[in-house]
Amino acid sequence: KCRNRYLIPTLIIVIGVLCYCKVTGMLVESISELVGGERFSIKVIIPLGVSYYTFSTVGYLLDVYWKKQKNINNYFKFALCVFYFPQIVQGPITRYHKLIAEIEKEHPFDYKRICFGIQLMLYGYFKKMVIADRLVLFTTEVFENLGNYEGLTIIIALIFSTFQLYMDFSGCTDIVRGTSQIFGIELDKNFDHPFFSKSVAEFWRRWHITLGTWFKDYVYLPVATSRWEKRVFIYIKERYGIHRANAFNVAIPLAVVWILTGIWHGTGWNYVVWGIYFGAIIITSTLLAKSYQKLIDKIGLDTKSRGYQLYQVVRTFILFVIGRMIVAPGSLNATGLLIRQIFSRFNPWIFWDGTLYTLGLDYKELCVCILGLLSVL
Repeated sequence: KCRNRYLIPTLIIVIGVLCYCKVTGMLVESISELVGGERFSIKVIIPLGVSYYTFSTVGYLLDVYWKKQKNINNYFKFALCVFYFPQIVQGPITRYHKLIAEIEKEHPFDYKRICFGIQLMLYGYFKKMVIADRLVLFTTEVFENLGNYEGLTIIIALIFSTFQLYMDFSGCTDIVRGTSQIFGIELDKNFDHPFFSKSVAEFWRRWHITLGTWFKDYVYLPVATSRWEKRVFIYIKERYGIHRANAFNVAIPLAVVWILTGIWHGTGWNYVVWGIYFGAIIITSTLLAKSYQKLIDKIGLDTKSRGYQLYQVVRTFILFVIGRMIVAPGSLNATGLLIRQIFSRFNPWIFWDGTLYTLGLDYKELCVCILGLLSVL
C-alpha cells in the first residue's frame, strides 16, 4: 500500500505530461472540426525528447515497484540516466540499470574503441545527411502538393519516404551509439536489418527494438497477465469455448500495445489509425497462423525456397509502405487525397521523360541517393 501511494501519483504526473503533449492538440483539432471554429485552435509546446525520458522514467518506476531492480539513491545519477544527452531525442530507450552500469564502470582511453565510435558516427551521418536529407526534398515536394501529382509519382514518393525514414532514424541512432562508444558507453542496438523481415511481426522486432521491448515488458505482459484479463478469459472460455478465449487473450494485449504505439509515434488521428492498421495485421496473422500453415502443407508449398522467402520480404515491405500512406501525408484527409491520386492515372512515362528530376532532386542528386541506398544494402 505504501509503494502504491507513491507509484500511482508519480505515474499519473509523468504520463500525464506526455498525454498532454500528445493528445491535447489532437482533441482540440477534433473539437474545432466539429464546431467549425478557428477559435479552438491551440499550439502545444512539446518538450525536447519527452517521449523517450517519459518511457525511461516509467520503466525505472515499474522495475523498482516490481522489485526487479534496486532504486537509485543519488538524484544526480538518476537524472543522468534519464537525460543522458546523446539519446534524449532519438533514443534508444535504454533501461536505467544497464545505462548506470555502463556509466559507472571504468572508461580508460582506448584508441581502437574511439576509432570504431567515430566510424559508426560517420556511417550515421552518411545515412542521415547524404541519403535521408536528399530523399526528404523529393517526398516533401510530392506530399505537400498531392493535387499536382498522381499514379506512380506518388508510389515512388511513398517508397522514398520509407527509405528516408529508415535512413534518418537509424542514422541518428548510429550517431548516438557512436558518440556513446567514444565515451566507453555501449547503448542497445535499435535496428537489425528490418527490411529483410519475412513478416510484419518480425519487422517490428527488428525496427526500433528498444521501443518494442519496452512495450512488451511494461504494457503487453502486464495486460496479458492481469486479473481482469484472466477473469474475462475464463468467462469467454466457459460461455463460448477455448478457441474464442485464446483469440481474446491474443487480441486484447496486442490491441492495447498498438493503439499506444500509434499515439506514441505522433499527435494526430492518423497515427492512431496507423497503430490500428499494424495491430490488426499482427493480430490477424497470429490468429490465422495455424490455418495458414495447414493451407501451405496442403498445397505442398516449399517455405524454405528462396522464391518464397523473397515473396515474404517483398510482402512485408509493401505492407509497411501502405502504413506510410496513413502518416506520411500528414493527416487522414491528405491520405484520402493521396489514395485518389494514386488510382487517378497510370503514368509509367515518368521514368524516361525527366519528370522525376523536377521533384526536388536533379539527375545527379537522384543518382547519389540510389547509389547511397545500394551501398547501405
